[in-house]
Amino acid sequence: QEQGQCRELSLALAATPSPERPEVRVSGMEADKIMTLSCRAHGFYPQPISISWLKDGVVQEQETQRGSTVPNSDGTYHAWATIDVLPGDRDKYQCRVEHASLPQPGLFSWGEPRLHHGAR
Repeated sequence: QEQGQCRELSLALAATPSPERPEVRVSGMEADKIMTLSCRAHGFYPQPISISWLKDGVVQEQETQRGSTVPNSDGTYHAWATIDVLPGDRDKYQCRVEHASLPQPGLFSWGEPRLHHGAR
C-alpha cells in the first residue's frame, strides 16, 4: 500500500516543468513621426513575468502599454509591452524583463542580440 503512494508522488514531481527562460525581442515601427517600440518575451515558464520600458534607466510606467500573458501550445507563455517614443530618442530606451528563470532582470535594447534558451 505505502509503496504505491510513493510512486505516485514521484511521478507528480517529475511532471512539474522547470523554469524556462524567455526569448526576448525588441522591435520598432515608425508612423507619423512616432516610433512604437515593442518588447516581446516568448517561451517562458512559469507564467508571472514583468516587462517594463525604461528611458535613461527610469521606468516609464504611465507610458508603457502591456498585453496580457498568453499561454502557448507547449505550456510556456508569451507577453509583450510597447511604448511610443520620438524616433530620435529610441536609443535612450531599454526593455527590462524580470522572470523566475533569470538570476537578475534582463535589459534589452533595439538591435541587441536577444536572450534565448541556453544563453549563458
